[in-house]
Parts: sequence; C-alpha cells; structure tokens
Amino acid sequence: NDIFEICGGNGTIQGAIDNSTDGDTIVVPSGVYNESVLINKSISLTCEGDCIIDARGIDSRAVVIEAYGAILSGFEIPGDETMYAGVIVTPSCVNVTVQGNSIYGMVMPNPSNDSPLSYGVLAYGNSADNMPIGLSIIGNSIYGVAGSGISLGSYTYGTTISGNSIFNIIPVSILGQVMSIGVQSEFAGELVITDNDFSYLALSANLLASYATMSGNTHFGVSSYL
Repeated sequence: NDIFEICGGNGTIQGAIDNSTDGDTIVVPSGVYNESVLINKSISLTCEGDCIIDARGIDSRAVVIEAYGAILSGFEIPGDETMYAGVIVTPSCVNVTVQGNSIYGMVMPNPSNDSPLSYGVLAYGNSADNMPIGLSIIGNSIYGVAGSGISLGSYTYGTTISGNSIFNIIPVSILGQVMSIGVQSEFAGELVITDNDFSYLALSANLLASYATMSGNTHFGVSSYL
C-alpha cells in the first residue's frame, strides 16, 4: 500500500501514479487536486476521505485510463463547459473498475466528432479486435452531464453497469430530436445493466446494435426505459 507522498508524488495524484508500479494501491488523502490524471498502470487509485479531481479549465477530461486491471474509486469529479468527459476508458483497457465516484457537470460536446454528447463515463473501442473488455462501472453517482451519463462507444465487450445513480442528464439535440440518455452503447457485446437508478432523463438506455440484458433497474421521470 502507498500513502501518497511516500512514493514521491510531490503532492499530485499524477506524480504518485508516475512513481508507482503495477499492483500498487495509491491511497489519496482528502483534498482538492487541480489536475487531470492518466492511469496507465495496473494500480488501484482510491480516496481515503473527500478527494476532488478538478480538471476544469485544465483539460477537457478529468481521468483517462489506459491499463489492465486498474481501479478508480471514491473520487468527486466535477466538470463544466470546458470538459466533455469525467472518466475515459480507452480501447487498450481490460478488467478496469470505476466505482463509487461522483461525476457531474460536463457539458462540452465531444470535440473529436460531431456528437453533441458529453459523458460522465466514456468507454470506446476502435474495432472488434481493439476494445475495452471486462469493464465494471459500479456504484457511481452521475448527474448534470449534457446528453449521456455513461456512453459505450463503438465496440466494448463484457461491461457491467450496476448500482449507479444516473439522474438529471441535460437534454441535447440529436438529429433534430431532444434527448438525454442514461446509458448509450453501440456494438456492445455481453453488456449487463442491473440495479441502477435512472431518473429525470429521456431514455434510461439507448442500445444500438448491442447484445445486452437489463434487470432490477428503477426508473423515475423517464420517458422510455429502452
């Protein structure tokens, strides 16, 4: 276990990650960390109290994960009009867990394509041979994001979305239709959406050409479950 400063982090989360090795647990003390974070090692990054990763005005994403078996747990991740994503899971990821975080406020449309969506959590693949596998998105609170709480871009496999509270997603115009979506996917395989709380949005789930199961979810103030 690593108590943050011991690993030579110089008071930053990124410094702690850069000085860690695969298998480490980095325990982040309570505080506000004005930085964006890249998790590119097989580590567990967890908060021991009240930790805020605040990338507003610094980067358009707060946390980017490029790793096998990485865990991000217990952080508050705010956004604003300068940010399009709270947490991004890239195609190289396997068995990543995003758990127990509070993610909110991202309202900038995705700058890399024509999508009007912003994302609390965005995972995406490049092809059927290069995509996130075994992603777990569990017990997060995601709200006040423009368009989409959780988005699985083209190609993901074996994702579990469980126990999250996704609410007050801000409507955006998609092909002339005003939409706000809890979970969005395209070409997702073996997707499980279970025991989530969806409230105050247009669609709980919008699953395009995906193989998925939904069960045990609650819906309040939702126009359509699926």
